[in-house]
Amino acid sequence: MDFDDTQAVRQELNALGTRTIERRLAQSSEYLYLVLDAVERRGLPSEIALLPLVESGYNPSAVSPGKAAGLWQFLPGTARNFGLTLSHGYDGRHDIVASTHAALDYLEYLGDLFGGDWLLALTAYNTGEGNVQRWMRKNRTEGKPIEWSALPVPDQVRRYIPRLIAMREVIENAKRYGVELPDIPDRPVLDSIDVKGRLDLAAAAAVIDLTPSQILRYNPGIQSRTIAALPGPLLLPAVHAKRLKDYLDSGNATPAASITEDVASPHLTIDPSPSLRQEAARALNEPRIVHTRASPKTHTVRSGESLYVIAKTHRVDTADLAKWNKLSPTAVLQIGQQLMVEDPRARPSTKQDIAAQKTLSYSVRAGDSLSSIANRFGVRVDDLALWNGIKTTHILQTGQRLIVRIPARTSQESGAVSG
Repeated sequence: MDFDDTQAVRQELNALGTRTIERRLAQSSEYLYLVLDAVERRGLPSEIALLPLVESGYNPSAVSPGKAAGLWQFLPGTARNFGLTLSHGYDGRHDIVASTHAALDYLEYLGDLFGGDWLLALTAYNTGEGNVQRWMRKNRTEGKPIEWSALPVPDQVRRYIPRLIAMREVIENAKRYGVELPDIPDRPVLDSIDVKGRLDLAAAAAVIDLTPSQILRYNPGIQSRTIAALPGPLLLPAVHAKRLKDYLDSGNATPAASITEDVASPHLTIDPSPSLRQEAARALNEPRIVHTRASPKTHTVRSGESLYVIAKTHRVDTADLAKWNKLSPTAVLQIGQQLMVEDPRARPSTKQDIAAQKTLSYSVRAGDSLSSIANRFGVRVDDLALWNGIKTTHILQTGQRLIVRIPARTSQESGAVSG
């Protein structure tokens, strides 16, 4: 990222102080690899991996006075809009892996919304896209430039970008600033295990030689010290993650005890790879279902909604939603505005469509989600789930194999896959 205001950066370095910077960097040491890897896989500016240093000091348990929470300081409404679960027993804003996926989804959306101008996108992440769009409209009306430096941004908000760049400056020039960088290995020190159903923390802790408090330290999204309903993977130090996986694979896992809610309590399991491959093969051999075209639905715009949020709600592409309503993908919506939403399944596939596709086998990497893989290959999440016989809400496991069908003309992407 280009940022030329060295005086503003220097002021932020002085305001933070050496000890505060060292403390925040030390806090990041276990999580930075996971976050940076996810950022780089999406092709986003690497500085984004330092954003939690500014937002939360890289503390996944952080809660602000304004009720923003987690590494990325999500407010409840924004968290839900970007797919995080908030329930009595679990708060996805504190989940390191889930919140990182959601934050990068949000940042990708903002990057697209502001035409790849990351100074504007990051300011919108800090203060809201509506505020940035309002300042841009004001400048246009007054005949002024609309780049970040010219906008009427309040002083407190304007410090956000220089503070992020200050973190980058310290890492690049630690000796100059008298900062001792932590030793962060260029490999994952934490691994995730996809646990289905409900988890008895005490039983799991005994098996993997950790205390429940230690498990909760790496998984602050869990809001109970005994029983937790986990919608995503459990994050653990690599050696303990392997022990838990071996235990689950052995078939000796016991059901969670003392569950008072009226719910089923299945044994702890993980998604077995052979079953997934069988389902994928079955889905590929079945004829493609051709849906009759359904009547479009109407959506009434509510406060805080954007095209991206509405598209995510109805599980359609933002570009399609804009096209159906003859709008720009970056259009600012009005409360009460009526939008037409077509049925995403009403897209018949011809034999020529299928013949023009190339089938690939993709190995899931740490940090991948169905959404990120679909974006990488230019396909729809619904289709990716269908080809693999899984739900769109399925949590992927590192090493899991997925079938991907892409147009033959884009098969240069196959360098990232095998088979």
